[in-house]
Amino acid sequence: MKQEFSQRVSQKRKIHLTNKLSEGLKIVHAAVTKEMEEAENELIENLIIVDEVHRASYPGDE
Repeated sequence: MKQEFSQRVSQKRKIHLTNKLSEGLKIVHAAVTKEMEEAENELIENLIIVDEVHRASYPGDE
């Protein structure tokens, strides 16, 4: 993804890839509350659980 961005956009621009929205917001100095981080972490945990359940239910879908 980073390589594709570099090919399409001017070399003067920089990109920071994060796996969490809260981390990206902090990079641009946006306000991120503890509650926002906790909600994001809870959502990620729930998505991981749903993914694990799905994989267990449909082992051939990988």
